[in-house]
Parts: sequence; C-alpha cells; structure tokens
Amino acid sequence: MIDPRFLPFEEAREYARSLKLSSSTKWAEFVKSSDFPHNIPKRPEGKYKDEGWRGYSDWLGNGQGQYVLKGKGRLSFEEAREYVRSLKLSGIKGWIVYCKSGKRPANIPASAHTAYKDKWQGYGDWTGTGRTRYSNFLPFKEARKFARSLDIFTQASWKKFVKSDDRPTNIPAHPDDTYKKEWQGWKNWLRNSDDSFTEHLVDVDTEIGDHLDKAINELESNVLPFEKAREYVRKLGLKGQKEWFAYAKTNERPSNIPSSPYNVYHEWAGMPDWLGTKRIRETKFVSFEEAREYARSLKLGGQMEWGEFVKSGKKLTGIPTSPEVTYGKTGEWTNWYDFLGNVREKSGQGAAVRRIISRFQELEKMGNSLEEIMGKLSEEFPRQSEDKIREILLKWAEGQSDR
Repeated sequence: MIDPRFLPFEEAREYARSLKLSSSTKWAEFVKSSDFPHNIPKRPEGKYKDEGWRGYSDWLGNGQGQYVLKGKGRLSFEEAREYVRSLKLSGIKGWIVYCKSGKRPANIPASAHTAYKDKWQGYGDWTGTGRTRYSNFLPFKEARKFARSLDIFTQASWKKFVKSDDRPTNIPAHPDDTYKKEWQGWKNWLRNSDDSFTEHLVDVDTEIGDHLDKAINELESNVLPFEKAREYVRKLGLKGQKEWFAYAKTNERPSNIPSSPYNVYHEWAGMPDWLGTKRIRETKFVSFEEAREYARSLKLGGQMEWGEFVKSGKKLTGIPTSPEVTYGKTGEWTNWYDFLGNVREKSGQGAAVRRIISRFQELEKMGNSLEEIMGKLSEEFPRQSEDKIREILLKWAEGQSDR
C-alpha cells in the first residue's frame, strides 16, 4: 500500500514529467534542491514498485519506455518487424538514426539481429527495403561449376556449407534468387544430371528422412575419424580453402578422406581448423560482467599487458581478444581502466572518481534504475560512502549541464 504522505503514482508521475528532465541523473540532482515537493518520494522506484513503476524513462516521460530485461515483454519477431516496416525507414542507416532518436519502443530491441537471431534475415528484411545484394558474383555457369566441385548432395548440405563461412564472396548464398533466369533447380546446381548417387540423394522424399540418414551413415563409415583425417590434412601444408578444393579433386586425396568434410564430420569447426592455417575465431563470448571479472583477476597493469597475455595463449575460451570491440557493440564497454580494474595508488581520488562516473554511465545505459545503480556502486566502491558517491555524480552532472 502506498505511503499516505505521497501522491498516488499517476499524479506523482504527471508532476515528474512536467519537469521535462532528460535523465535519472537530472532527477537525482533535482531531489537535492529546495524546490523538491514533500509529497513526491525522492526514490519513486521503491515507493511505487507495486503501483505501476516502469523505470525512470517512463517516470520522466523522455520517450524511452520501460527497459525490457532479457526479452521479457519483448514483441515477437513478426510483430516487431511489422511495426518497424510501417516506419518506412531507409535500411540499417535509417534504423540506427531511429534508435538514436529515442522514439523506439522498449519492447522492440535496438540490436534486433541479436535478439531475433533465430529468425533474422537481414536489416533489409527488417526495415522492408529488401536485401542489399553483393553485386560481383561469378557468372552462373562458373558459380555452378564451383558448387559442383564441393560434392554437396542436398540443399540442406548447401545451407550448412554457407553457414561454415567457407563460401567465397563471389559465390551467392542464395543462388536460386541470384540466378533466377538461369536457375534449373538444386539438383542441377549441385551435380551433373548423370551422377546417379547424387540423383538418389537429391530425389529422396523429404518425408522419408531415413533413406538420407542411411546414405550419410554409409558415407561416414568409409572415412577416417575426424581427428585422424584432420591430422593427415594438416601435414599437407595447404594454405587455404582454394588449395583444399583443388587438392580434393585430384587422385592424390585418399578415398577415406572426404572432399567435403563439412558435410561428413559433426566435429567440423571451419576450414582454418581443418587445414591448421590459423586459430578459429571465437564467435560466442561470456557476458561483459564475467569477462571483466576474469580480466580484473589477472591483475594486469594496462592494455599492453592485456595484449601480451592474449598472445601467451593462456586466455580462456569465451573471453574476447578485443573486448573493447565486442562489448562496444553492446554498449557495455567504457574503457580499459574500468575493464582491468587496475587502480594505481598514485592516481589518488581522481582515479576513483573517474571509475565511479564511468561505471554509472555503464549501468545507466543498461537500463538500471537509480536505486539499483546506487546499490551496485556502493557494493563495488566500499571505500566510498553513498553520500560521497552521490556528491561525485551530482558534480559530474552539473559539469555536463554546463557544456
């Protein structure tokens, strides 16, 4: 039940919105002033928690709406896309401008390609402008010749090949769309019509998948285990996928090593791994907080030491080599100083102030309420009292407003 000393939530929010404050920082500054009314709580997120509270953006009416945590309350992909298309934006650039305008509803994520990765088809599809196609593809016959050299048997295998990142940029991922005039079907694209084994696999009724599974199992039973095959291939000293494709078509390739290993081995991790030319680029990383906690545990002195540590090969899988790039895209990155937590004694109070401010900005970008931010700052900076932290933030906010 709401405290009788304060106005009902809707009336209090109406008053807060009338102030035209741009952020929770401005609100924190205002509550310290002598003009602050006695019937409005200084920390509305606590008093109105069960009365309709939906975040400071909603409280102040600055257009951002409620922060949607980890997809809760988020629109489905189809609903969100329908809404975005109605905006008539000019592709990805228009989408970025729109997101920066502050008009984006909170139940539609800014990083739509990440939020809806299972259904994502590109920003052309998202905004309704159509996909932007690569314009320098090989002529149809040359591209088809390449496709046939892969010894791929089905459309599903082609899709798997495309996802492996081994496809040259001059070969389209969707040849049926790119070569509409010349297109004669997947059977024709993947193999010559006189290839009886391919004909068998391509013509398999999709409703009777057992036949295809049996054919693949028979194929797998006649090849070396993945580790042994990869060990053999790495000794060849091939420098890239083009050399592999050329080698795979020769009589020098043993029959128990498949020409299209990405279709045979479940352990497949990319052509660089298969050939041993370089390390596999990681694509899945831990959360920013986990990565920062790990980085701080190393007690490194700065960015240069981080670079040396990465080169040593001791870095755990899942931790990005370039965190400023990886977490810069998510809006969580602030600086190396914060990431490594390497406060130097000689930096004194100035260093602590900078860390508090940078951490505040980071938490605010993540959609935390002022109360949540203050709680986290108090935990992370135990040497500073809550009043001192507020004083630091207010001085910083005053400096921002004077610019």
